[in-house]
Amino acid sequence: MAQYKARPDVSERMKGNKYRLNKSPSNKKHSVNESYFHVIDDEKKAYYLGLVAADGTVNLNDGYRFAISLNDKHILDEMLSDIEYTGAIRGGVNKAGNRYYTLYLSDKIFVMNLVDKGIIPRKTHNMCIPDLPSKLIRHYIRGYLDGDGYISNGKLFCVGVAGQKNIIQWIADHLVSQGVIKSNGIHVHTKNKPDGLWVLKRSQYQARKVCEYIYHEANRYLTRKHNKYMEYCHAV
Repeated sequence: MAQYKARPDVSERMKGNKYRLNKSPSNKKHSVNESYFHVIDDEKKAYYLGLVAADGTVNLNDGYRFAISLNDKHILDEMLSDIEYTGAIRGGVNKAGNRYYTLYLSDKIFVMNLVDKGIIPRKTHNMCIPDLPSKLIRHYIRGYLDGDGYISNGKLFCVGVAGQKNIIQWIADHLVSQGVIKSNGIHVHTKNKPDGLWVLKRSQYQARKVCEYIYHEANRYLTRKHNKYMEYCHAV
C-alpha cells in the first residue's frame, strides 16, 4: 500500500522551514470571506483547493499573503466572486509575451485556513495529501489538473497531471479505487531534480474515463481544457 505524507498540524508543518509566522494582522484594503476554506464541503471549494495546490502560493514572512496566477482570467473571476473578494484581478505579460492574470490578497484568517489544508510556503517540496470527503476528491483532482495538468486531442486523446510523487500517486490510487483507470502506475519525468517531477498519463479510452469522472457534476473548470474533452467526445 502506498504511503502518503499526512497532514500534520500547523506547528509541525512549520518546523525546518526558514520563515516565521507574522504575529500581527495584515493591513487589508479589501474584504474577503476569510472563512471560505475553513471547511471544504462543496464542489467549488474542493476544486479551488486543488487549483491552489497546483498554482497558488502563500507567504507568511511579509504579512499573510495569497496569490494565484493563471493564463485563464475567467476562472479567477469566478473564484473572486465565490470567495467574495472586493479587490481586482491584476494582469500582466511574461517574458515570452504571454498574458497572465493574478488574484492577490492579504488576510490572516483566509491564509491560515489554506495553511491548515496543506497549502504552505515552498509547498512544491512539501506537498500534503488533502483530507477530503471521498465525493469531493474528483473536484480536487480537476482543480489540480487545471493547474498542473493537460488534456490534448491530437493523434491520441491524452490526459496528464504532474507534481510531487506523493500527490500524483494519491491521485492515481484514488482513480484506481473508483474503477476509472486500470493501474496506478506513474513515472518520473525529471530525474535531475531533488524530488523529481512525477507524471500520471493516460490515453484514449482511459483518458476519456478520467475526464468523465472529474467533470461529473462540475461547475468550475478551465473552459479551454474542458473544450478539448468535448471535441474528442464529439469526434468519436
